[in-house]
Amino acid sequence: MKKSILITLLLCVLSVVNVTAQKFAFIDTEYILNKIPEYKSNQDKIDKQAQNYQLEVKKITEEVQNMYQDFQEKSKSMNDNQKEKQQEIIMNKEKEAMELGRKYFGPEGAIADMKSKLLDPFFDKIYEAAKIIALKYDYAAIIDRATASSIIFAKPQYDISNEILATMGYSK
Repeated sequence: MKKSILITLLLCVLSVVNVTAQKFAFIDTEYILNKIPEYKSNQDKIDKQAQNYQLEVKKITEEVQNMYQDFQEKSKSMNDNQKEKQQEIIMNKEKEAMELGRKYFGPEGAIADMKSKLLDPFFDKIYEAAKIIALKYDYAAIIDRATASSIIFAKPQYDISNEILATMGYSK
C-alpha cells in the first residue's frame, strides 16, 4: 500500500516536471545588422570592391569576345597552324578570365575573405549576445526569423532583437 502511494506520488511529481513549457524567443539578424553602422560600412566596402573586381573580370571577358570575333573574321585567310595558335591564345585568355573570377568570387576568393574578416565578427557578437540572453532568461532556443523560412508568424512580444542590440552595446 505504501509502495503504491509512493509510486503514484512519484509519477505525479514527474508528470508535473515534464509539463513545464520550454521558453522560446526569436531575433531578426537583418534588423539587428541594419542597426549597426559599422556593419553597413563594411558591407559597402565589400560591395564596392566586388564591383571593381567585376569590372576587371568583365574587361577580360570582353577582350576574349573581341578576340573571338576577330578570329572569326580572319580565320578564312589563316592556315591551320595559325588558326590553332590563335585558338590557343583565345582559350588561354578565357581561362585567365575564369581564374580571375574564381580568385575574386570563389568560395576561398578575395570577396569571401573580406566577408570573413569584416562581417563574420558581427555574427559572432550576435551569437554571443543571444547566448547571454538565453542563459539569463532561460530560453530553450532563440530562432533567427531572418534565416528560418518556416516561421510564418511570430508574436512581436517574443522578438528580442532590441535586447540583442543592447547587449552588444547598440541602442534601439
